[in-house]
Amino acid sequence: MTMQPPGLLGAAGPAQFEFLIHFCGRPSSAAITPTVPQTIRDLQPWQRLHNILWEGQIRGFAPFGSDSPMVCLSESPLDHLRWLLSHRQWPPWGLLLQRQTVYDLGGGPVWYARTEQLATLPAELRGWAVRFEAGANRSDWLHEREWRIPVPPDNPALQLPSNAVPVILVGDPQWQPTALVRRTVFVDHHGMSAAPGQPGHPQIVDVPELPYLWTAAVERWYWDPANQQIWQIPR
Repeated sequence: MTMQPPGLLGAAGPAQFEFLIHFCGRPSSAAITPTVPQTIRDLQPWQRLHNILWEGQIRGFAPFGSDSPMVCLSESPLDHLRWLLSHRQWPPWGLLLQRQTVYDLGGGPVWYARTEQLATLPAELRGWAVRFEAGANRSDWLHEREWRIPVPPDNPALQLPSNAVPVILVGDPQWQPTALVRRTVFVDHHGMSAAPGQPGHPQIVDVPELPYLWTAAVERWYWDPANQQIWQIPR
């Protein structure tokens, strides 16, 4: 049987957004998913963003109440995103993907289910659900406007297509994910770079480079906490 390609989503309305953000950290008051290893917990949000951009993938983890690894994102229009950053204290480091891209990668909005509804779901579907309840057993995460993308349990990482990250959010306008990469260059007898076609011998050096996902991003946004604004960083 031939698999049909994903269809096209409708245009986002005023309460929706064409971009979904994957935050690289959580507010200090929020619990961290138990399945996240300590090596990742110990990283700062900007370090996690650095690793994602260089690895070209986002690692998924099983959310609360599930054994199915997922990559989590938030559908937050700019006013709501500013509220999450200012009032909810989300760290301003993340990647924004288009809704259509997330859908094409197998993602969709989570199901906010009351406790009695959640209990009826089979284990394989629990990764799509977030418990929704008020009162003494409160669980209200509606403000996260969450979407999820399932990833394989044996390799729980979402490989990002080369054109999948149109926007990157940073908390420092001067920050760049620079890394030293070992390259072979040709130098002349003075130790200077040999011109093309000129005699030279190979030498291995560490060259500062930027990951492709960073240079290919259409826009980079900066959260300005003093003015409570999101600015576009000039390229």
